[in-house]
Amino acid sequence: MADTWLILTDGTVSEPLTQEQLTELISAGKVQKDTKICRTSDNCWKDAGSVPEICLMLEFAPSQQDGSSDYTIRYRIEGNDIHFSCPECDQHYKLAVFDFKAATFTCKTCKKTFRIEPALLVRS
Repeated sequence: MADTWLILTDGTVSEPLTQEQLTELISAGKVQKDTKICRTSDNCWKDAGSVPEICLMLEFAPSQQDGSSDYTIRYRIEGNDIHFSCPECDQHYKLAVFDFKAATFTCKTCKKTFRIEPALLVRS
């Protein structure tokens, strides 16, 4: 069963959110690094910025993009890896979450630069 999340906003706890719903809230700017969040299976509240996979999504949220690239792609996280493909040549990339440092990426094959935005997280 996929993880569900709770968020605390203005003293109100949300209904359980799927990872996709949480991603949409992050993309809309409704979840920040200091937003209290809880994986329902853990029942432990933390700042969103202290949860590795959520922190990554916050870092690459569209509101923080620099707008310098021609393409925007979505990625998924499986375990400790980020998976994405170049939108131009379809070259697949798999990078360790902690090795990935930028929201823009240049394909080694076709040399196109693109932005990477959150997608549905997949936990293995």
